[in-house]
Amino acid sequence: MNIKEIVKQYLEVNNYDGLWNADCGCSLSDLMVCDKPDLDYCQPGYNRPEEDYEYHIGPEKGIGG
Repeated sequence: MNIKEIVKQYLEVNNYDGLWNADCGCSLSDLMVCDKPDLDYCQPGYNRPEEDYEYHIGPEKGIGG
């Protein structure tokens, strides 16, 4: 098991939708696309869809979340 698999499993078990930080976010289906996530900086988060984006991962659940 690698870091990506461990992080994904943790996110799924704890009902998170992905990772986020001040600069970006990634969903479970597209996790760690940067290939070098800063695990000290990235945080678990929830999908908060916005008009211009398919998903927007942030610290709080969106409406209906």
